[in-house]
Amino acid sequence: MFKNLSIRHVPTLFVAAATTFGGFMPFFNAEYAIEKFGLPKRIARVKEAQAIMVLSSARVTTISATIFTLYI
Repeated sequence: MFKNLSIRHVPTLFVAAATTFGGFMPFFNAEYAIEKFGLPKRIARVKEAQAIMVLSSARVTTISATIFTLYI
């Protein structure tokens, strides 16, 4: 599996890992994730904004998991 892995693959795998595992944060605490994203607390408290944040992170996590799958 790792015989074709070279140093040029490391940045892609690092970004894929960061976005895959970082994308899980809104699933557990969407309000905190919105605040960490840089939006004000008044927006983070809104349930509709939290739903959009969860859907957005699900999309990013899926794309990143696909990158891992393609490397396998």
